[in-house]
Formats: sequence, C-alpha cells, structure tokens
Amino acid sequence: LAALDTWVFTQEVRTAWRPVVPSNPWTFGPTRAFVNIQQSCNAYYDGTINFFVAGQGCANTGRLADVVFHEWGHGLHASSLQAGFFDGALSEGAGDTVSFLMTGDSRMAPGFFSGSGPLRNASNTRVYPDDLVGEVHEDGLIFAGSMWDTYQAIAAERGLDAARDETQHILGGLLKGGPGLDGAMAEALLADDDDGDLSNGTPNECAIIEGFSAHGLALAGGG
Repeated sequence: LAALDTWVFTQEVRTAWRPVVPSNPWTFGPTRAFVNIQQSCNAYYDGTINFFVAGQGCANTGRLADVVFHEWGHGLHASSLQAGFFDGALSEGAGDTVSFLMTGDSRMAPGFFSGSGPLRNASNTRVYPDDLVGEVHEDGLIFAGSMWDTYQAIAAERGLDAARDETQHILGGLLKGGPGLDGAMAEALLADDDDGDLSNGTPNECAIIEGFSAHGLALAGGG
C-alpha cells in the first residue's frame, strides 16, 4: 500500500507542476522512490524520495500525501537551481509550500503522529531573524509562512484557483535563483515580473510584500 500510495501522490504532484516548469526534468523524467524503509517518523530526499515504515507513534510516511508532496518539492528545488545555492531552510519551506499548494491546507501532514496534530503549519507568525533556531525544518517555516500569506493575499483578491496558479508560478521562478531566506523576496518579485521592468511593479507585488514582510523577509530599506 505504501508503494501504491507513493506512486499515486508522486504522479499527482508531477502532473500539477509540469505546466509550471515544463523544461524541468524532475516533472517528466523518472522519479525513484523507496518505501517501507525500516526506520520511523521521517522521510528524506537525496536525489530519490524515501519513506519510512510506521512506528514509534508515527504513520508510514509513504502513505501520507503531504509528506510525498514535500519530499518531491526538495527535488523540484534541487533541479530548478540556475544560480545561487541549495539552502536547506528555504528548501524545507519550499517543500511545505508544494504540499499546501496541492492540498489547500496550511497544515503539514495531519495524521503524521497518532492522535496528535500536524507535523508543521505554514500558517504561522515566525519572523526572520528573530525566530531562527538553526534547525532547517523550523527555520523553513519562516519561508513557508511567507508563501502561505502571499497565497492567502492573492486568494482574498482573486480567488483560490488564481492564488494556487500564481503562487506556483512565483515559487517555480524563485527557486531558479537559489536564494537563502533573506534573498527570497527579491527572487519572488523577479519571478512574478511580467515585463522585465521591476520599477513599474509586478502583478502580485502587493501580495508578495504583504506576505514576506509579515515574516521579516522584506527587502532591506524598503526597496
């Protein structure tokens, strides 16, 4: 069942992202996935996506759509880079963003823990740099929160379908620049720009500024 679920969820996320980044081989080339690894309470990406058996109060991670979407998101990040570097915290936030864009739910992996809440939540008040703790999943929530708030701001103005499409486009372009957390908003604006001229704004500039500023990631000096 873990193999079947992982296959289905991987096909779903690849299909959703293929129109957004059609030249990225991660969306149409082979994806290798390993399930029922004899450890628990985790999953990981290392060029392949890998999921653990149930145990120690945690579900089989290959059977959780959110976790599959998240780990696939790491591959999207790694395969998108055209500059910059692979920042671990930003990648964790990007994985959570891929997940919530698939589910429409800010909660990451409800059901991960038996009888408990979600693993993480993109709807949060984490602020850079005050809430940095040096752990990539926790620090990644700053970026995930910025993307969730951007998504919500677009949705309030144009509806959920437009918000999903626009936020996918922003994330897909942003990842190409390889930013860290502090460069993420600049890359978001570049990704959103539609005429090669940032001085006249971008289609979702207000939503991006609102979303990223709430988490301390506004551009220095308000530029």
